[in-house]
Order: sequence, then C-alpha cells, then structure tokens
Amino acid sequence: MSEQDVQLSQNWKKVCEIATSLARTYKSRQLYAANNPVRRTCLETAMLNLSDFLKENDTLTFSVNETQLIYHERAVYANPDRRESFVFRLYRDGIRSISFHAGIDEEELEEFVEALTQVSPEAGEGDTDVVTQIWERDLVHITYLAVDDCLDLDDEEFEFPTDTPSTRGEHSISTATGEERIGIATMVDTPLTREEKQSVANVSLSEKDLEEIGHQVLLEEQQKPREKVTEIFLEILLGRSDVDVKTDVARGLGILCGDLLEEGNPVRAAEILRAIKKLLGKEGKSCEELERVAISFLEMRAYERELSRVEPRLEQADVRELEQYEGYLRELLPGAVGQLCAILGRARSRTAREMLCRVLSVLARDNLKALAQMLDDPRWYLVRNLVVVLRLMKDRRALPYLEGLLSHEEARVRVEVVQCLAEIGGTEAVTLMARCLRDRDEAIRIMAARKLGRLGGEQAASSLAACIREGSFAKRSLDEKREYFDALGRSCSDEYIPFLEGVLKKRSFLHAAEIDEMRRCAAMALARMGTERATRLLEQLAKARRGKARKYCIEALRLRRAVSPQTAGSQGPEEALDSKRDAA
Repeated sequence: MSEQDVQLSQNWKKVCEIATSLARTYKSRQLYAANNPVRRTCLETAMLNLSDFLKENDTLTFSVNETQLIYHERAVYANPDRRESFVFRLYRDGIRSISFHAGIDEEELEEFVEALTQVSPEAGEGDTDVVTQIWERDLVHITYLAVDDCLDLDDEEFEFPTDTPSTRGEHSISTATGEERIGIATMVDTPLTREEKQSVANVSLSEKDLEEIGHQVLLEEQQKPREKVTEIFLEILLGRSDVDVKTDVARGLGILCGDLLEEGNPVRAAEILRAIKKLLGKEGKSCEELERVAISFLEMRAYERELSRVEPRLEQADVRELEQYEGYLRELLPGAVGQLCAILGRARSRTAREMLCRVLSVLARDNLKALAQMLDDPRWYLVRNLVVVLRLMKDRRALPYLEGLLSHEEARVRVEVVQCLAEIGGTEAVTLMARCLRDRDEAIRIMAARKLGRLGGEQAASSLAACIREGSFAKRSLDEKREYFDALGRSCSDEYIPFLEGVLKKRSFLHAAEIDEMRRCAAMALARMGTERATRLLEQLAKARRGKARKYCIEALRLRRAVSPQTAGSQGPEEALDSKRDAA
C-alpha cells in the first residue's frame, strides 16, 4: 500500500464523521425550533470534526450524486430519501462537487446549512435553488462545481446537452484564468464528460465499502419509526406546549416506552424517563396538573405489567445489554422495589441477579420498608440476595431487620448477615455480630470472630474475651480457638495482657491437651498484638526454665521477628504474620 493510500485510509473515517455530522446539523434545522440547543450542539460537532480534518488537509472535497457523498471514489454518506437528504438538494440543483477550505468558521458553516434548508424539498417553478442561496451568502471558504442545465429527475438515465447556454449566467464567474478557485465559487457552464459523469454518479462499491457505509450512515436514518416519534414527543414535552398537550404526549410516551422495552431498546426508554423527571423538576411546583401527570407516568413504569416486558430479556442479555437495562431500571421510582424483588426471586442468571441487587440498593434507600417486607420470604436464596442489597446500601436503618435474620434456618443467609454487619460497622452492628460468636455453625462463628478482629475496638475485644472465658470454649476445635485468640490480638489493647498471661500460666491436670492448645493460641495473640509490653511478656516466659508455655512463647517470638517491617516485604507485617502462622 502506497503512502497516499495509507493517508486516504486514515482520512476516510474522519470524513465519514464529518458527512454524518453535517447531515445531523441539516436534520436538526428541520426538526427543532431556532432556540433549541440541539441545533447548536449539532453545528458545533460538525464544525469540530471539520476543523480537525482541515488542520492537516487544506481542503475537503466531496463528489455529489443523487443519494451519496463521495470522497476519493468511496461513499461516505448515503440517504435514498429525497425529501430528507441534503445531498439530493445539492444534486438536484446541479452541484456535482463541493469543497470546504481551511479557514472556515462556525458562522460560515451555519450559513451553508441555512442555505440548504431554505430550499423546498420538491423543486417548483420559481423556487430558489441551492446554488443561488450559497452564492448570495458570499461563502469564501466553501466552493462548488455545478452544471448549468436542469435535470429531469423523473428519468433514470440522463444526458447533458453539449450546446445548452447558461440558464444562470447572472451567477456565473469566469474560469478562464485556470485557477482552481476564483473569488467566491466556480460554476461550470459546460456539461461533464461521460467519464466524469461515471466517476461521480456510478461509483463501483465493493462489499467492504457497502459494509462501512452501513456503519457510518446517520443515526436517525437507522432509527425505527417509533424512535423517531419518541424524539418528537420528547421535544414537545420539554417545549412550551400547554398542559393538555403534554398530558396526551405523556400517555403516548408511556406506550412507546413499553414498545421500546419489548424491542430491546432500554437506552431510549431510559431517555424518556429522564425527560419526564426533568419535566417534573422544572415545572412541578408551578403546575400541579403537570406534576400529577409526570408522577403518574413514572409510577406506571413500576407496575408488574410494565416490568414484565423487561424480565424475559434479562436472562439472555450479555454484560453490555445488562448495563443498558440497569440504566433504565435505576430511573424508576422507589415504588418499583417490590416488583424488582419479585423479579430477583425468579432470576436464574447470576449476572442478572447481581445487576438487580445493584439497582435495588439504589431504589431501596427511599423505600426500605418494601424491601424489608420480603425478608420473610420462604425462599432462602431470595432472602440472601436481599441481604446482599442491604450490604451494598450500608444503611444503619437495616440493622433491626438483620437482627431478625440472625436465627434464620439457612446458614448461607446467616453468613451474608455477618458480611453485611461488617460492612455497616458501628456499635450496634458489632453488638449483633457478637451474637454470631455463639452461632450453631462453626464456620459462621469463625467468620464473625475474624470480622470483629478487623473492626477492632473495646467492644469487639470484650465480646471475644467473654467467649474465651466460657468453660466450654476449650472444647472447641483448634482452628476455632486460634481464630478467636487471633481476633482478640488484633482488636485489644494492653489491658488484655493479664488475661492472656493467665491463659498461658493456667495449670490443669484434666483436659491437658485442650489447655495446651489454649496456651499456644494465647502466645500467638500476644505476637499479633506486637506492643512493647506484649513482646516483653513473651520474652520473659520464653526465658523461664520451666513452664509449658515456654516453647509456645519462643515460637511466637520467632514468628513475630520473622515478619518485622524490614523483612515482611510487599505483604506487610500483618499479612506476613498470617502466612507464617498458617504455615506453622
């Protein structure tokens, strides 16, 4: 591929964007009022795209045929609809190429678009043509090449006469000097050659070209009819129409919203909801009737019948599609919580359940009671997922509801409750988590101990120490004892050193093996504390000639020194101590 071909390939996509943005700008002039910000946004986008291209290229030239703009023999825009296509406006009035030159500004580009919109879609006798409109506006940085004979648009094939005099001589400018661009614009009074006609109007497109064109055509040309109607309805709704009109439009939008969801277009449906909310925030205080219409519309979207349009699609949706549905569901009012909980209970896809939990964590902030009512559901998996929602919310108002789940018959629900309490934190959450230290399931007791150890504080330490003091604690497994002592070491201060010292020095002829495990765990708790006083006690007991705790204190000191900040590396002292302790 030559250097020129590479450059053309790089430019082609940029030119496609320019052509598309020009078409959108032209379309916006037809759809929106003069003061509508959409018109300004489209124009600014087109100007930005064009300026970026002209910084590296002095000129951008399009060839024009009946339905397409052509750039270096490749179509960059196509629209077969003559009434809507700005390309057909140019072609019908004889323009066969048009050029934009460096130095063009936004005002000049706006004048060009305005010239196109001043021409009737159907030419009639006496109508102003595009060429005249452009010429009269004195557009210095926009030039064109035009034929001076009128085209019979009803014939599929046409020939240009070879001896027809100029019918627009009053607008023609001499080209005798041979310059590429003279003054404002260049008009050609002689017809194109057959080769020139073929190069403009009969471009041969490959399959790749056709595929690229399909991706680059205007978004509005790809929209389905109801999407276009939606756009018009939204414009009316946000305009200055009276309340009766907006009421009727809102009803129509409700129907359209449901249809869009059934089509699998939640993005457009979400736009409708946002527009209704914008209307409510803008005019709700001054117009009670309009406020009532807006609220009624939003509440309707939360009905089971409406949400049933969404539910079937969630199971087959991929990640990107789920994100789009999440965007729509987040726009619903809190009244949708109950119905979304019902959908969550039926959802089989894990990714769909995760998405619904995220949505509920947002909506339930203003409707926590509706979510709490579902916590009595007999389906344990739904209850667990609702606890996940509460965990995402991290709302202390959920604590009374979580307390009722501490005795739930399903262990997996109680596990999620412990996770949720740890996320919420605070005195009340720690109090509830301390009750989990006496759960009937060992795995849950261990998890609660770990969470309390990481939360830290006097309340956590006191709860752990109280469990360890119980006579039955020594009979628990070594793993559980180790986790409780380790959590105590994480959470407590030096005031618990006498308690741990008592465990190390305790003597008992009964259950010697169990007491021995307690001594070892107490030594590791002191190592976990790592304070000067705790280290000093370990050193003292390690030097004793007698005592069953001696070897455990030596072991604890060795581990502690092995994970000093200088030797711990990237793990950090606490993580390194965990690794060493587990290995031991």
